[in-house]
Amino acid sequence: MKRVIIIFTFIIIAAFFIFVVNWIKTISGSQSKHIVIKISPTTVSAYVDNCARCHGRSGEGFRDKPAIANTELNVDEIKRIIQHGRAKMPAFQNIKEPTLSEIAEYVSIL
Repeated sequence: MKRVIIIFTFIIIAAFFIFVVNWIKTISGSQSKHIVIKISPTTVSAYVDNCARCHGRSGEGFRDKPAIANTELNVDEIKRIIQHGRAKMPAFQNIKEPTLSEIAEYVSIL
């Protein structure tokens, strides 16, 4: 019985500690914020048709192709790479505005 009380007390203390840490992160603003952008069906289709075969549906990369998830590039840099290509990636000059900007925004938050 004494062992059960000790284990239960430890669980309560651990849960309280986790709660306090998460609460501190929340009030300090260090937790990530959810970003909501509207992606049109045309944009999703364009990403799947042009990008996903090499970079994966979630930007995780595929075989020897690079991942684009968690990129440090900004939207303008991503747009430039889509339009003009980079290294082994070909240019996709067929992707026009507003789809180009939407794909770049999508890639920036992967």
